[in-house]
Amino acid sequence: MEFVVEKLPAVFGCGYTPASAGKRYRMEEGEIEVDSIEQIGFPDITPALASESGFLGLIDLLKVAKHGKGENIYLVRFHYVDSRTTTSAE
Repeated sequence: MEFVVEKLPAVFGCGYTPASAGKRYRMEEGEIEVDSIEQIGFPDITPALASESGFLGLIDLLKVAKHGKGENIYLVRFHYVDSRTTTSAE
C-alpha cells in the first residue's frame, strides 16, 4: 500500500492528539504503528529526509509538515500494518 501523505495529519490528529511510540492508529484497511518520535531542529530537515520520507522534495515535505501555531518539530517514524494479513495469536 502506498501512503497518501495528505491523510497523515488526519491520522495523527493534526497535533491535537499526540502520537505515542508503540501505539497504532487506524487508517483505511489497516493501521499505522508508530516506531519512534524524535524532536528535531530545522537544520535536520534535509532533502535526504524528504526523499526517505516519500516526498518529491524538501518543499513538498515542508508544505505538509508545517501546520498549526507551534514551533516544535517532531520526526515520527512509523510503518503500515495491513489488518488483512494480521492474525491474532491463540
